[in-house]
Amino acid sequence: MSNKSVPKFNEFIKNGKRAVASNKISEQIETDLPSFEQSIKDVERLANEAVTNKVQNTTKINEISEKTKALESADSVKFEKPNSSKPIFEGYHLTKDKDEIFECNISVEGTTLGQSRARLVFDTDLWNLTFYGKIDENGNCKVPIRKGVPLSEGTFGKVRLEVIVEDQLFIGWESDFIVEVEKKLNVNVFEKRKINVTVK
Repeated sequence: MSNKSVPKFNEFIKNGKRAVASNKISEQIETDLPSFEQSIKDVERLANEAVTNKVQNTTKINEISEKTKALESADSVKFEKPNSSKPIFEGYHLTKDKDEIFECNISVEGTTLGQSRARLVFDTDLWNLTFYGKIDENGNCKVPIRKGVPLSEGTFGKVRLEVIVEDQLFIGWESDFIVEVEKKLNVNVFEKRKINVTVK
């Protein structure tokens, strides 16, 4: 819009060019605005683009869904529930409420096992427990573990077999361990409520 086509307000009032000015302004507005037909075409074009985009997105979602179904049904992918008969923990299982005997076979080169000793050490954040055992002439090692270990069920830690041969300490074996219980007790308490009656 140029300044020449729009009259100044004072000139507009003095000259009485109201009709002329409004015609010029309406002509200018008509040339600046798109036609009604063009507006409808623009709306239709935008609607078609939106539909096309929605169809493309729906197609992509369907492709992803089909690929997911194919992966789930593939022979190479199997989702199995854990089997309760298989131990989940791979380390040593220490049973808290039962006497156990840790057994292993030890061989030593360069000396005899006659005066050798063995001990099993359980290390946790709170406790270090040591159980002493014996080694016979054939290298059979037995370490008795008494029940009543002061560790809670589910406690994790490290266990190691220490062998003392001619006053030298050797670490013969190491592993993680977990404390388990064989016997479990469940208690259900039925609460009896007391009712107080007062007479006034």
